[in-house]
Amino acid sequence: MDNAVKYVSAVGPLRVVQAMQPLLYKSAGTAMVVNISSNCGSIGLCTTDREFDYYMSKSALNMSTKILYNKYLEEKKIRILAIHPGWVRTNPGNERAPFDPYEQCEKMRLVFENRRNSFDGVIFVNYDNEEMPW
Repeated sequence: MDNAVKYVSAVGPLRVVQAMQPLLYKSAGTAMVVNISSNCGSIGLCTTDREFDYYMSKSALNMSTKILYNKYLEEKKIRILAIHPGWVRTNPGNERAPFDPYEQCEKMRLVFENRRNSFDGVIFVNYDNEEMPW
């Protein structure tokens, strides 16, 4: 397993949240942490038989998102969310991807605004604000 993939996708975001926690608590309103996940992190949607590193690291990211959500739920001061941006044209080799990165960023921004103060138990959504299966 490629450790770089594991650390960038799973461990890195958790370490950032832990380091930023004091600043998140100082937010004037509800602070929000958004983890960029993927449908590849959904065990319920998994159909692949390869790419273990990426899929497993996104599943680990989803688990850390859920644990952080549970941690901050009672005080309702920090909102935790994981979002699947869709297949986006980001790197060479993704030219066939249907989504423009800038358009997807705007869609995701709208989701963030919609979910900022919602503590309804929905933690993993897609770019259209539809709940994703774990």
